[in-house]
Amino acid sequence: MKIKSATQEYEVGKKVATNAFSRLYLCEPVGTDRVCLLQAAADQVQNGQIDRIAFMLTELQRHSDELQAEYDIVKTDPDAKLGYDLSFPELLDSFVRTDGSGQRVNILAFRDVLDVRSMVPLANIIERDRLFVDLRTSAWVLGKLLKLFVFTHSYGIEVGAVDTTSILIEPDKHYSVLFDWSKAVLHPEGVPKAIRAKEISQAARSVIVLAGGDPDADAMPDTEEMKPSLAYTDYLFYLADGREREAKSAHGDFYRLIDELWKKSFHPFTAMPRTR
Repeated sequence: MKIKSATQEYEVGKKVATNAFSRLYLCEPVGTDRVCLLQAAADQVQNGQIDRIAFMLTELQRHSDELQAEYDIVKTDPDAKLGYDLSFPELLDSFVRTDGSGQRVNILAFRDVLDVRSMVPLANIIERDRLFVDLRTSAWVLGKLLKLFVFTHSYGIEVGAVDTTSILIEPDKHYSVLFDWSKAVLHPEGVPKAIRAKEISQAARSVIVLAGGDPDADAMPDTEEMKPSLAYTDYLFYLADGREREAKSAHGDFYRLIDELWKKSFHPFTAMPRTR
C-alpha cells in the first residue's frame, strides 16, 4: 500500500507495534533507500495525540538547532556537533491522509540511521533475547540519556515516558534514544524537581535491569567486572533511588566517575545470556 503527503509518497510495510492511540508500521519514502516508521492515529479521535507528538518533536528539534547554531560560532573543530537530536526521533513528515480514513500520520526516523530496524528497545534485549549487558555498555546507554535530560529539563520539557519499552539503542553507533513523546509536558516555570528526579531514576532503573540487576534489591550480577566497579554500581543505585534532581549534576558526576574507572576508548556493545 502507498500513501502520499503533499511532498512525498510512502510505501507502507508491516505493522510493528500498536497502542491505545496509534499504530506503527515500517515504511519507505519512495525513491529513497531509507526505512522509517509510519505512526498513524488509531482513528480520527486520536489525531490530536499524533499532532501533539509532532509538535513536541518539532520543538525539540528547534531547541537543538538553536544550541547547535550558538555552538557553531565558538567551536574550534568544524565537524563538532552537540548531537542532542540524536536522542529523539526525527520527524520527517506529518499529515492527514486524504484517502478517506482521515487519520493523522507522522513519519519518523532516526538521525544517521538508514533503517529503523537497527534500533532496539531495551525491553527486547531483556525479555525477548534474554540478554544482559556489561557495565561499560550500560554506561554509554545511561550517559546519553542523562545528556538528553540536561537538554530537555533546561527547556522545561518533561519526557513523561522513560522505561525499557521507550528507550531504544543503536548498538553499533552507541545511540540512546527516547522514542515515546506522547506523554511529554511543557512546564513554562521549569520541570518540577520531583519530576526531574523521577525521570533520572527511571532511566537508571532501566539501565540496571539491562545490566542484569535488580534496582529494588540493589543487586547486580556476580561477574568478574563487578568488584572493581562498585563505585559505578553504587552510583547507579543512587540515581535509581531518586536522590538526584539535577540532570546536569548527574551527567557531570557520572562521566567523572566513568573517566576514573575506565580508559577512554570505544567499547563495543557487549551482552551475555541471562541465567534468570
